[in-house]
Amino acid sequence: MENQEEQKEPAESTIRSESQIIEDAINWKPVESSDDYRVENAYAYGGIALLNQATVSKMRSIGKEIVKEIGRRILSGNLNLTTISFPIKCMQANTALHNTVKGLLMCPLYMNKAASIPDHLERFKLVIACSISSYLYTSTFEKPLNPILGETLHGKLEDGGEIWAEQTSHHPPVSHFYIEGPNKSYICHGNYNYTASAGLNSVTITNYGKKYFQFPDGYVVSQNLPIETFSGTFFGAVRHESLGVIEFSDNLSYFKARIEFGADKTLPSDHITGEITDMDRNKICEISGTYCGHIEIDGKRYWDPRYVTPYKISYDIILPSDSEVREDIRTLRLGQVEEAQAAKEALENLQRHDRHLRNANH
Repeated sequence: MENQEEQKEPAESTIRSESQIIEDAINWKPVESSDDYRVENAYAYGGIALLNQATVSKMRSIGKEIVKEIGRRILSGNLNLTTISFPIKCMQANTALHNTVKGLLMCPLYMNKAASIPDHLERFKLVIACSISSYLYTSTFEKPLNPILGETLHGKLEDGGEIWAEQTSHHPPVSHFYIEGPNKSYICHGNYNYTASAGLNSVTITNYGKKYFQFPDGYVVSQNLPIETFSGTFFGAVRHESLGVIEFSDNLSYFKARIEFGADKTLPSDHITGEITDMDRNKICEISGTYCGHIEIDGKRYWDPRYVTPYKISYDIILPSDSEVREDIRTLRLGQVEEAQAAKEALENLQRHDRHLRNANH
């Protein structure tokens, strides 16, 4: 169960073919709107709030169990959560690989639009919109399952684009992904590499990965990733914030963008401020808005969830190593928590055994 339980899904629309989705993307234009819109579950002081009280209670009860287990380490704020095994009853029935590729779910709109035009600046703007617009839909309060080293995932976007992902490192946890648009109209690839630490009432995830957005003519835009903070672990409002600074740049040194989250202290922390500069570092565009409601670049609204809805990702199994094969995921999706916990522990024991064998051979 993810935050989509709180973040309402858009109404089901008429089923469109892959070619229609691409055509609609090519014809898409920024929306006509100028209000400071934020979604219903945006928290007053910033970020996305967890509104489901049953989920809040479950998370906090599990948190108390973890505190009892690991004692002073979590209270000191000097804990790397990637090394701790969490009970499956507080986790979602997906792995970190699923969450990794969901960061590209807006590609069918923005990347197909960008691939259809030669203007590098406009492509650059569309890549920024593609990335930041996904934050609202990838937010989740329940921890994903840790992929096993070598675990894979295969999926498909609604425009026909194919997705591949693999867990390439266990400690530190590193997930690589590769997305190829229809007819190779675009390619997105990169990796997520993070550490997670806990404080008295919060969890902070520091991302070290990068994303790359590539076009057939060789034009490439890259970006880093923000810091993610989950507060209200034991008391107060439970909310998720993206913080820090992210930067975009292209391989031709034409443009750079620097976007800061929460820089304007008079606004909620989910608001963004930034600018695009040219090769001489002259400002050519301003960036504003919030990942909870709208993104404006150069005075034009490139994303607003009232008008631009997220795309679906379908998963299939093409390898025995696929995440969708995992018994703990299958049983958790059926609500069989005890069976899922046993399956999770069996996988963790197998991974410990494999790691021991690798270390013994070094």
